[in-house]
Amino acid sequence: MQIKESHRFSNVSDTTVTAERAVLNPPGRLMTVTVVKRPIIGIISVFFICVSIISFCLKTHPDMRVPYIRNITVKTANQNTSWVLDKTQTNAHIAFFYIECVCNAWFTFEIMPTNIT
Repeated sequence: MQIKESHRFSNVSDTTVTAERAVLNPPGRLMTVTVVKRPIIGIISVFFICVSIISFCLKTHPDMRVPYIRNITVKTANQNTSWVLDKTQTNAHIAFFYIECVCNAWFTFEIMPTNIT
């Protein structure tokens, strides 16, 4: 496998604008991968991992749960009607579902290029 590296630099505060690595595969096919985009994708991936972990921790915390309250009508001993509120369970807030969907979409988007080749 032959590797050829080419770097192009900008004079604007000495930052790299683009840096490309061209890899010549054995069948003669040339693949170009942008090296600068890898750290950006890595930072975004770490961000979504942290958001996913924090979301899971918050969704299981008792103060972040939404109670499921039922209104129960009961008859008292002297044949009067009374109402009682009963908390049977708690559910996670719906916002955590959407946060998980966005994180899972990113993780799927991130792993797809490895499965396409």
